[in-house]
Amino acid sequence: MQWRKKLLESHWSIRDSRTTRNRGVAKYHERMLREFSKRKDDDRNKRMEALKNNDVERYREMLLEQQTSISGDASERYAVLSSFLSQTEEYLHKLGGKITATKNQQEVEEAANAAAAAARLQGLSEEEVRAAAACTSEEVMIRNRFMEMNAPRDSSSVNKYYNLAHAVNERVIRQPSMLRTGTLRDYQLVGLQWMLSLYNNKLNGILADEMGLGKTVQVMALIAYLMEFKGNYGPHLIIVPNAVLVNWKSELHSWLPSVSCIYYVGGKDQRAKLFSQEVSAMKFNVLVTTYEFIMYDRTKLSKLDWKYIIIDEAQRMKDRESVLARDLDRYRCQRRLLLTGTPLQVC
Repeated sequence: MQWRKKLLESHWSIRDSRTTRNRGVAKYHERMLREFSKRKDDDRNKRMEALKNNDVERYREMLLEQQTSISGDASERYAVLSSFLSQTEEYLHKLGGKITATKNQQEVEEAANAAAAAARLQGLSEEEVRAAAACTSEEVMIRNRFMEMNAPRDSSSVNKYYNLAHAVNERVIRQPSMLRTGTLRDYQLVGLQWMLSLYNNKLNGILADEMGLGKTVQVMALIAYLMEFKGNYGPHLIIVPNAVLVNWKSELHSWLPSVSCIYYVGGKDQRAKLFSQEVSAMKFNVLVTTYEFIMYDRTKLSKLDWKYIIIDEAQRMKDRESVLARDLDRYRCQRRLLLTGTPLQVC
């Protein structure tokens, strides 16, 4: 009996020791998991802070640190994201160069036209008018080259692009009073600010918010702002898929009740009557139609000088050789805005 009691005590001691050890190991892993999660959250917050501050270089450095400190699928995801950022940087660098060239060319043309108009007002001959325009063009080109040579070199292509593309700044203080029904959310005001910057800097753009964030309302805010603060009453052309036409009609009626809208749909005779009585007479601010009617009635609708052409579900435009894309190229407009809820990498 004495021997049996000692054996049981030894067994219980080993069991208790093993239980204590297992609990210690479990607590160690729990502590390590908490520390890892906290470190992961801290790293994520730092990356988000870098993005909010538009510090792409710091964001990329943190991605590289994460990529080297971990392995497996997570490391591959960081590598893909880092590669995507490098491609974006290269794209923005090229885009910045194209924007510079386009703006310089536009400035040269405007200066030449102004010089030609001034020369004609002075009664000069056509040969002298052409000479004045050519001389002014050369002066502007030399000035632009000199400014480019002496411009500060910014290491960030992102900063270079935004400084060039959004040189004209205008702050949106409040939403337009024409906009009824509700109040824009903060991120929608940011979207309006960005679209206004595109307008002021004579640029086209893609509003690629996720589904459900109110791209339709942001467009209506832009139209209201242009009418209320810029004196731009259109005509604007909005092209939408047939499936969402009813939604656009409802939203326009709710948010912009004072804006004159034409819904260019229906049979051939109905559209012809609508065009002759209202469209050609310019008795509207906004014309909403579908992809199909843009192609069917291109010969009519492309004759108008549109202020804005806004295209919903614009991922359909990714094929530049499609009939739709070729037909839209024949429409004249000052600005174009594409709307999509599909990630740009997929478009």
